[in-house]
Amino acid sequence: MMWLIMASFIPFTNCDKVSLCRQAKDCATCATSYTYTFGLREQCRWCVYVKQCLGPLSCPFGKAIVERDPSRCPKKVTGYSVGGSLASMTALYLAKNELVNKALIRLVTFGEPRTGNVAFARAVEKYIRFRYRVVKRDDFIASIPRSAEPSTILSETAFYRQPLFYRYLVHYENRMTKNDTFYICGLSDDYGCRNTHKSFNMADHFSYFSIDREKFIKNRCPRDEIFAL
Repeated sequence: MMWLIMASFIPFTNCDKVSLCRQAKDCATCATSYTYTFGLREQCRWCVYVKQCLGPLSCPFGKAIVERDPSRCPKKVTGYSVGGSLASMTALYLAKNELVNKALIRLVTFGEPRTGNVAFARAVEKYIRFRYRVVKRDDFIASIPRSAEPSTILSETAFYRQPLFYRYLVHYENRMTKNDTFYICGLSDDYGCRNTHKSFNMADHFSYFSIDREKFIKNRCPRDEIFAL
């Protein structure tokens, strides 16, 4: 099983000159880039709302921008399979201990199993505003360990000890190819959105976005194959 966790934490760096601010494709690169306009040096701005790197007075009026300081860029934490569990634990640790501004954390996992108990799920929902678990069809790994049915009578202790998914689920009920539809579930532990007790398909776990997992690892996880989606 492949575990994957990626996090972007960008330190302060020296500024780099670009011909056009639009050449910078991410927040951190943009925030440390500059260009020359009529012989004058101008700092590039990352327009948060439109997710583009633009020059002076080009971002939508009144919307947030990031300039010069890459620490204000969103911090992306992501992982696949058990790596998704590591990602959610990492994101919660960063947010709860105020190591990173929690408003900047972007947690997105793929095929993540139930990582913690009820207290863990509630903590993730409390501290991390932007959080999504992407699941393909009947992915078995993304359905374990099992939790009790909502109608089951449990003692208070047993209830809080059971594993529970945090919200929000992004569920693909299809082959998960480019432009396939999905829906976002806002219900606790995915109940009413998918039947986790009937999800036993390991093939779904190994074929997210139609990427050949073994080939992807062999080729050292090329970014282009992911972002081309």
